[in-house]
Amino acid sequence: MKPITATEFLKNSLTDLVDLFPIIRVRYEFDAKADVHCIEVTPNHVYQFDDNFKTWESNFILTFIKLYKDQNMYFFSDDAIIGITKPAFELSGKQYTYEVTS
Repeated sequence: MKPITATEFLKNSLTDLVDLFPIIRVRYEFDAKADVHCIEVTPNHVYQFDDNFKTWESNFILTFIKLYKDQNMYFFSDDAIIGITKPAFELSGKQYTYEVTS
């Protein structure tokens, strides 16, 4: 059986994540210059303050590191200095309604 790529693993896992947290949206982009998988989680209050999300994220990061030792990954929210400019994919939970206004 052919192992899945880190990107495939991330997409599968993030699909499960939006099912677990239906009010969130995740966007993914691979930054080739920094050699890092970038994952944006919105809304910020889930990313910053939801203990269940923090537990999921910690466990997920440990699993990712174990499976893809040569890969880098970064989670952030919509208030980060960096951002997603060209998402490879975007996944929204069934209850996601948050929109950033500027």
